Amino acid sequence: MGATSYLSHQRIDRPRTQKSYKDWVESFIAAQGHTQDEVLPKTEQVVENIMMGLRLQPGISLTSVYEVFGEVGLKALSKAIAPHIQSHWVIVDAKSENNGANITNLKPNDRIRLSDPEGFLMSNVVIIDAFNALEPLSCIN
Repeated sequence: MGATSYLSHQRIDRPRTQKSYKDWVESFIAAQGHTQDEVLPKTEQVVENIMMGLRLQPGISLTSVYEVFGEVGLKALSKAIAPHIQSHWVIVDAKSENNGANITNLKPNDRIRLSDPEGFLMSNVVIIDAFNALEPLSCIN
């Protein structure tokens, strides 16, 4: 009850009382797992991916950031997380020619993930900085 899920590009809020939750579960089952919740815009999907993905060990691919926000988004994100890379909270798995030489110039094929345990302990700081970097661009896209 009261939980929020992110499934199939939808943010699904569950009712907070037992009666309304029971009704919601019954209608969810009757609809074979479909809801009337709206599909999030692409910009919000990327932000949701950052929030959820950075809390997992594999981290996130920057492909979706590039596809939605372009080079400007990658540069903004690179600048925002550069201090966290330097403090070893964020690890860049470079799939491009970055090869560690310029890890603050992220590429679409790169992955970023949090270090264990420091990065995970500071995950909210990293995630908020990523959000703040991309938020002004959300209004443009």
